[in-house]
Amino acid sequence: MKPRLTVLMPCYNAMPFLESAIESVLNQTFADFWLCIICDKSNDGSEECVKKCAHKDNRIKVIDNTYGKGILNARNLGLDVVETEYAALMDADDIAPDYRFEMQINYLDQYENVGGVGGLSQSIDELGNHLPRIFGGSCLSEKSLKAEMVFNNVIPNGSMMFRDSVVKEYNLRYRDKEVEDYMFWCEFITKSPIHLLPYILLYYRVNPNSRSQTIEERITMKERRNHLYKIFEYMLNENDLRLNEFQKKHLFETIGESNRPVSYSNKIINFFSYSSLQRQVRGKEWEYEFIKICEDRKKINALEKIKRIFI
Repeated sequence: MKPRLTVLMPCYNAMPFLESAIESVLNQTFADFWLCIICDKSNDGSEECVKKCAHKDNRIKVIDNTYGKGILNARNLGLDVVETEYAALMDADDIAPDYRFEMQINYLDQYENVGGVGGLSQSIDELGNHLPRIFGGSCLSEKSLKAEMVFNNVIPNGSMMFRDSVVKEYNLRYRDKEVEDYMFWCEFITKSPIHLLPYILLYYRVNPNSRSQTIEERITMKERRNHLYKIFEYMLNENDLRLNEFQKKHLFETIGESNRPVSYSNKIINFFSYSSLQRQVRGKEWEYEFIKICEDRKKINALEKIKRIFI
């Protein structure tokens, strides 16, 4: 019988953390799932480890990445093989707490209008020790989360579970290498609500040897600016905010002035204080909060201001 959940785990040179990541999935209190591990031509023994684990547990499905090497292709192949009601994301060097899937399944069962649910992500080091950084926009309303995503990605990709029907209906894909999960969740949240729970649902491994940290996977700041500009423009359009050519040019230049997320947020907040943009929110349900954010931008932290949009 087909299970209710498919867990997608791209795998590339994940040793020596791979086995503990797999075990954290197999030891979940909710056990009705397939674990699809997308093998991406590793050269460190990862594929042998995956096959050994699959021999012990028939819930593991081994998939060769036939879409072309790289995390982007591996993630999209994973999306295409899902045949279950729900899908969950997991990286091959992270850890999932044993209550994660049960909590998310119960939530999606209870709130049928919600398309995806995630939670907090706590960083761990190579030994599994907890680090101070906890990431995620939990406790935000649907409108606040959508507003925050205009400025900054607050959705921990590896903590997410979602309805496969949303991905299939709108043909959602991971599109850009540098901002793959940011754009994916921006598109998702404009099609279906996402809720983030105030619980740690992922232990994110800070691993200097992971693919996301390697030099060959990085792109230039100019390329990153182009990607971020696409995201901002997409989210502005989805929120019915239209920019003229001068504003578009200024926004593009603003994005390019810093490579730090907090600096991006501060600069974009300042950009939004333009009276011509303020006029566009007249009559919208979040008009008061938008104007107040612009007026108070020198008094409170930019990221805190962002959270108040649409509330």
